[in-house]
Amino acid sequence: KGVTDMSCMFCGCESLRKIEMSETFDTQSVTNMEEMFKDCKMLKNLDVSHFDTQNVTDMTSMFENCQSIKILDISHFNMQNVTNAEKMFSGCENLERLPLARKLFEEKEYAAAIETLKEGDDSENAEAQYLLGVCYQNIAEYLQVYGKEFKPVQDFLRICHQNRLDDETFTEMVLKHFEAAAVRGYAPAQVQLGDFCYEGKGTEQDYEKAYEWYQKAAAQGADVDQERLEIAERKSRKGVLDMLKGWLKRS
Repeated sequence: KGVTDMSCMFCGCESLRKIEMSETFDTQSVTNMEEMFKDCKMLKNLDVSHFDTQNVTDMTSMFENCQSIKILDISHFNMQNVTNAEKMFSGCENLERLPLARKLFEEKEYAAAIETLKEGDDSENAEAQYLLGVCYQNIAEYLQVYGKEFKPVQDFLRICHQNRLDDETFTEMVLKHFEAAAVRGYAPAQVQLGDFCYEGKGTEQDYEKAYEWYQKAAAQGADVDQERLEIAERKSRKGVLDMLKGWLKRS
C-alpha cells in the first residue's frame, strides 16, 4: 500500500506463466506502470480487472511482448491522467486488439489506438478500419485547431513514425480506411464516405456515389442527413430513376 512506482515490476520474467494478484494488490497510489509486464513472453492469463489506475501517468510498454496473452480486459482502466501509452501492446502477437483499441479511442489516446490496430491483423475487420479512419480524422482536426506542437499530434508523429503533416496526407489515410470499412458493409463508414463524396473532400464531388453510400447506410438504419440524401438523390441518375419508379408505383 502506498507504492507509487511499479515500473518494470515483472519485466523480463520470460518463463512466468501465471500471476495471481488478489484484490489486496493495491495500485491506488501508483503513478508509473511503465514496462510493468514487459517481456513476460509465456504469460497466458493476466487479470488486471481490479487495478485502480486513476493516478497513473505512464503506461509505456506496459504489456509489451506479452506474446502468449490472447485476451486482456482493460475496459475499466481510468486513463484520464495517462500522458504516455506508447507501445502499450507492442509485440503482443496473439492479443485480441480491437477491444483494446476501442478503449484507447474512448480515452482519446488516438495515436496509441492506431499503433495497437496497425500491429494486428485487422485489415479485413470493418470496425477496425473505421476506427483507424476516425483516429486519423481526429488527429487532423487537432493539427488544424491547435497546431503541430499539441501533445496528441506529437504523440502521433512519434508513435506512428509520420513525417508529413498536411491535410492531403490525412485525408488520404482517412478515405483509405473509411472505404475499407464501407465496402465491408459498415454503416457508419458508409455515412462518412457519403459525406466525403457529397462535399468533394479528398475526392471529386460525386452525388451519384454519395447517394449510393447514403442509401446503403440508411438501409441498415444508420442516421443519414436527410437533406443531403434528398439533394444527392435529385442530382444523381440513380436517384432520379428511383424517384421515377416510386412515382410510377404510386400512380
